[in-house]
Amino acid sequence: RGEGRMSGAAGGSKGKGKKATGVRKRCGKEGEVMQCSKCHKANYCGPECQKEDWKEHKKMCKELASKFAKERLASAQDKDYEGRFEGARRQFEKAAQVMQDNQGSGPMGSPHNMAIANYNVGQALCSEGRYDAAVEKLAEALGQFRTLYGDMHEATANALTVLGQALRWQGSYEQAAQRHKEALQIQLRVLGPDSVDVAMSLSSIGLLYQRTGMLPQALVSYRQALRVFRLRRGDEHEDVASALMNMAVILTKQGSFEEALENHKESLRIRR
Repeated sequence: RGEGRMSGAAGGSKGKGKKATGVRKRCGKEGEVMQCSKCHKANYCGPECQKEDWKEHKKMCKELASKFAKERLASAQDKDYEGRFEGARRQFEKAAQVMQDNQGSGPMGSPHNMAIANYNVGQALCSEGRYDAAVEKLAEALGQFRTLYGDMHEATANALTVLGQALRWQGSYEQAAQRHKEALQIQLRVLGPDSVDVAMSLSSIGLLYQRTGMLPQALVSYRQALRVFRLRRGDEHEDVASALMNMAVILTKQGSFEEALENHKESLRIRR
């Protein structure tokens, strides 16, 4: 009949969940309740109570579910901004679960929103330092974006970039470089060579070259990134200062002390 499964504390539930209290929708009494697992808004005494109400509740269930998901997303974003990363991740996961429960039943459960949900959870896991779990979730999101939009789409490039970052933090430098290079090729074709996203990918690739001792290649990537940052951000931007400092470190190791010193000086001047 399409009813959401029950989750909560009342006896006889198919769903599993923490005990909760609230006002029961049918009888109006307060006490232990079970919630509709699709919208997480309607409270009931148990499955029979829910079945009796389904004819009326189904008219608003999708709207309530959408509201619940939006509330969880807003809460997650607030917690992420405040640095409460575990709390943010839990809220993102709740929103993702609601979307999963409503998959195929309206815009909220659309494949695009499911991909975004996995992407958000993956980023939150990164913020917690749980890189193995983050890589798994972000790889899932990447697969969803590829299915939806193909290989040459900005959304696919963004997913590759974030997955590359997670792989770098995980210590998987070779895999990380491959993901960033894939993202770069998409960005060059879709956004053009002077896009800031191109410069960011070049910086990430340069850093991975640097971490693996490939200093000449790293320097080339940093120079290319610097050109775009100057063009798009202006000479006084922090991204320009970072590129100059990264180049200075490599130039020092290569013995190009005069150029390294000039880069250090310009970088410090920008940051004052």
